[in-house]
Amino acid sequence: VLEQEVEGGRSQLPVPGTTLVVQVSPRRLAVVSPDGGGAGRIPLAFDAAIERLRVVRRGERLWVEVTAGGRRWSTAVDEAGVRLDDGLAARLAERLPPWAGLLFGAALVLGGVLGTLALASLGEAARGEALPEPLRPPAEARARWRAAARRRLGWWLGPWLVCGLVAGWLAWRAAFG
Repeated sequence: VLEQEVEGGRSQLPVPGTTLVVQVSPRRLAVVSPDGGGAGRIPLAFDAAIERLRVVRRGERLWVEVTAGGRRWSTAVDEAGVRLDDGLAARLAERLPPWAGLLFGAALVLGGVLGTLALASLGEAARGEALPEPLRPPAEARARWRAAARRRLGWWLGPWLVCGLVAGWLAWRAAFG
């Protein structure tokens, strides 16, 4: 339907047979319709400059394909410009680096292990408080248990805080570039 080399400037290319316009520049791609709708800005899965744009019709779908740095990337839109392939998995694959899945899996495993250790530590500290008065350990021993439990909680849950900050930073970069 449409094939175009992308030069240094910004181009607005009408898609033949539709009311859609593809806006393309070396670092940006958008599919818009005259009513202001459409897919809008489409995040790309790479940082290289766009070299070539191609739009192909397959049935009811229009496939918008870009080539940059020797790599190809494509997305499907309908005739109203609505993306058809932007489910959660596709969005995460587009926006996150490949190692983010490993970090996420490690965070889940680490969360299970550290959560178990933290709960065991809290249970140990609470054990002395729950006993009847004659069996309760001295106040000094209970205070030591509570202090040790707080220390262990800090050491075991501290990595969670770091992972959360890293994940938040990655999500911010992925969303707002």
